[in-house]
Order: sequence, then structure tokens, then C-alpha cells
Amino acid sequence: MGDYGPREGYGRIKERSYRRGGYDRERRLQTTIAVGAVVLLLLGIGIGFAVGRATAPKAPTTGTPIITETTMPVDVADEVPSETVDATEVAGDVTSESVEATSDTTVPSRPKQLAPYDGAILTGTRVTLRWSKSTDDSGEPVKYAFEIQSRHSDGTYSDAQVITGLTSRSYQARVLQVRRRWRVWAVDAAGNASKKTGWHYYKGKVVTPAGSTNTSSTATTGTSN
Repeated sequence: MGDYGPREGYGRIKERSYRRGGYDRERRLQTTIAVGAVVLLLLGIGIGFAVGRATAPKAPTTGTPIITETTMPVDVADEVPSETVDATEVAGDVTSESVEATSDTTVPSRPKQLAPYDGAILTGTRVTLRWSKSTDDSGEPVKYAFEIQSRHSDGTYSDAQVITGLTSRSYQARVLQVRRRWRVWAVDAAGNASKKTGWHYYKGKVVTPAGSTNTSSTATTGTSN
């Protein structure tokens, strides 16, 4: 072969590890993709949290704090009634309480004396005092009261007789030889008394025997002394 001598492998192409190099590149690519996905996921979570905080309603800075608990304290829950209340019953109770709370302060009308006429001279021993009907705004019937006084020789009046609780509009009184005066008024169911009438006077002329008639009606609901 001369000077050249034997050269083994001359002109032979050296074998390269293409397969090994390609495998390493594939693994690096997969790792890069996985890391990128994790980074994108974390970035998305961060952005979503920031957007949520920015759009969430803010609690008021003043006034009563908002209670976010969905359960009541034990002592409060025990006070809540377990049965429902009928609205009509509640309305009825309120109405009745309102009526009871409103007191009757209006006085009834003043009655008017009808008989005997003022200054009458009577010859009988009894006289029937009569007066007109009194009315009250409540519509309930009223009761009547009246007063009789006798005149003394010195011109003063005393010995008053006060009769109350009458449901009739007449009363039989005695006729004396002294001058007497009387007045009447009405009282409603709430105890409100009307104005009293003025005084009316009458006097007996003579004392007549028992059993004789007088100059007025004999209808009566009571007898005075």
C-alpha cells in the first residue's frame, strides 16, 4: 500500500445517535408545554380572583352591620312562635282594644221640665213632675236624676232631696204649703251628666183631705217626701 499504510475506517461515516437526540428534544418540549400550562392556569386563577373582588358588592361603611349568618341564636329561635296567627284574629283584637281605649266624654242633652209649670199653685197633696226625653250620642238610653228643695221662712232653701237612677221621665212628689223648687238632669251609661235645668217652683195652696185628687197626672215611678 506504500506510504499510506492501512487506514481503517477511512471514508466511513460515523454513526450518530439521532434517536437519542430526538427523544431528549421530545421530553424537553413536553416539559415546556406542561410548565406553560401551569403558568397559564395560575395566571387565570389570579385574574379571576382580582376581577371577583373588584365586582363584588362592598359592605356599607356606616350604619348597622349586615348580618350574614343564616341561623338564629338559640335564645332568639326559642322565642319564635311555632304556630301561625290568624290575621283576622289580630285585626279583631286591635279593633276591640281601640274601642276600649276610646272613652265616652260627650254629655247627653239637657232635658226640659214639662209639668207643673213654673210658679204653679197646687191644691192637691201630690204632684207628678214631668220632663222631656234626653238623648246621648252613643245611642244608649240615659237615666235621670232630680233635686227638690223646700223654702224656709227666712227665704233660704234646704232639705234637699236628690233622686237618681230613674229610667222614667216622671216622678210623684209631695205638695206642701211652703214653696218648693226642683230641677232635673240626665246621666248616660258612661256616667256623663248633662247640664241641669233651671229651678222650677210650685206651692200648695191648702192641705186637702186624703183621697182627694190633685191638679196633675197620677202617673209615677217613685215618691218623694
